[in-house]
Amino acid sequence: MSSLADRKTRFSDAAKAIETTPKALRNWIARRQVVLYGQEDTRVWHDFSLADVASLAITRRLVDFGLKVEEANVLARRILSTLQGPQFAHAEDFEKLMGFWEERRVAVCHELEGWRLIRVMDGDRIDPDACILLNVHGILARVSARLAENEA
Repeated sequence: MSSLADRKTRFSDAAKAIETTPKALRNWIARRQVVLYGQEDTRVWHDFSLADVASLAITRRLVDFGLKVEEANVLARRILSTLQGPQFAHAEDFEKLMGFWEERRVAVCHELEGWRLIRVMDGDRIDPDACILLNVHGILARVSARLAENEA
């Protein structure tokens, strides 16, 4: 079974999977607003790993809520690293990642020091005026479905 780091996605498919335009994704990369797994120079042409696509999809969703791209990408990578710490890119498969998030939600809350993450289990209460509640499983499931469409 190949690892997330080994499975590659073309640029146009990655943009489609994260529901953004190729131009927007190209700008994020050219401006170095996002960090990709295993890419030392993100300005050169490359394919994306599933770890990259997952991180970019969560980044995109947080940007929709008004976060700066850089802030959103840092938080997205932090969210995904909760699976296996910094070794997220070497998780055995995408389904394991989705399974991890199936019963969990994450709240991104703004405080005086900046944005922070709070893991939220179903039934936990948070202040909806101060936090963005993310369904990471739903975001990853959409990515998986869009990538499958592109392969067909």
